[in-house]
Amino acid sequence: PMWAMMARKGRFIEQFFRGAPNLREMEDLGEASQYEQAAAMATTDERVIKLVEMRQELQKLERRETAHRNEQFTLAYRAREAEREIEQETKSIADSQEAIARAHDISGDKFKMKVGARTYTVRKEAADALTKMAADNYPDMQLDEVRAVGEIGGFPLTMEPSWAFDQERGQHKGDTPIFRIHFGEDWQTSLGSASGPGEIASASAYIKDLPEYLKMHQGRLADAQARVETNRRAM
Repeated sequence: PMWAMMARKGRFIEQFFRGAPNLREMEDLGEASQYEQAAAMATTDERVIKLVEMRQELQKLERRETAHRNEQFTLAYRAREAEREIEQETKSIADSQEAIARAHDISGDKFKMKVGARTYTVRKEAADALTKMAADNYPDMQLDEVRAVGEIGGFPLTMEPSWAFDQERGQHKGDTPIFRIHFGEDWQTSLGSASGPGEIASASAYIKDLPEYLKMHQGRLADAQARVETNRRAM
C-alpha cells in the first residue's frame, strides 16, 4: 500500500512536468517509475515486473510521440512563416524592378526636380522653393492631410504634418512637416523634416540605391525559399 501510494503521487508530479516541448526521451527512471520498480522488486510475481517494464516503455513512447507532434507543429509554422515572407519579398522585388525602370538619373548636371508647377535644374533653387512651399502651406494643414509637393527622379513628393504630443495639448501637429517620396502605390519613404537641401539629398540617395534594395529583397527571397525547403524536408 505504501509503495502504491507513493507511486500514485510520484506519477502525478511527473505528468505535470512532462509538458516540456523539448523533452524527447528520458533514459533515467522518473520518481514514479522508481516507486513502481521498487514495488516490483518486492514481489516475485513476474507479471508485476513485466507490467512495470511495459508501463515504463509506454511512457517513453508517449514522450517521443508528444515531442514529435511538437516538432512537426514547429516545422509547419516555420514553413508557413517563410511562405508568407516569400510572398512579401516577391512583391517587393516587383516593386523595386518597376521603380528602377521609372527612375531618372539626377546626378550632377542631370539634376531636375519639380516643385509645385515649376521645374528646377539647380539644386539650391529647388531647395529654396521646397522650403518656401513648406513655409507657405504647412501652417494651415490639417493633422491628417497630405499634399502634393512635386516630383524628383520620376517619383512624386508629398508633404504631411508631423505628430507631436504633450500633456497639456495631447496629440497635435508638430512644428515641421514630413516629406515623403513615393516609389510605388504601397512604397513610401520618409525624407525627414529637415531643410530643403536635406530632403533633396535624401531623395537622391534613395533613388541611387534602388538597385541595392532589389538585391536585398532577392537575397531575402532566396533565404525564405531555402527555409521552406529545409522545413518541408524535416517534416
